[in-house]
Amino acid sequence: NKQSSSQEEVSMGPRSYSQHQLGAKVEMVYSLLSMLGTHDRDEMTRTLLAMSSSPESCIAMKQSGCLPLLVQLVHGGQESKSVRKCAAQALHNLVHCHTDDKRGRREARVLR
Repeated sequence: NKQSSSQEEVSMGPRSYSQHQLGAKVEMVYSLLSMLGTHDRDEMTRTLLAMSSSPESCIAMKQSGCLPLLVQLVHGGQESKSVRKCAAQALHNLVHCHTDDKRGRREARVLR
C-alpha cells in the first residue's frame, strides 16, 4: 500500500473519504457545537438537521460527538416541540446514514 498518511482514507460503506475531507467536516461541526451557548436551540437543531441530510456530514457529526447531543435535545424536558422534532429527525438521519456496516446496524436497532 503506497498511500502516505496524508492520503489515508476512511472507508464508510461504499464511500471513502480522505482524512482532509473528514477533518474539514469535523471542524465545521465543532464550530457549530461551540455556538451552543450563543444561539437558540431551535436554530441550532434546524442547522444540525440540514447537515444530517449529507452522508459526508453525517460521518463528521458522528465523529465529533453529535449523537449524545441530539439524544439530549430529544429527551430534554425543557426543549420546545420543534427542537425535539428537529433533533429526532437529525438523530434518525445520522443513525440510518450507514446501516451497511455493523456499527450502523447496531445504532439503528438502539434507535427503534
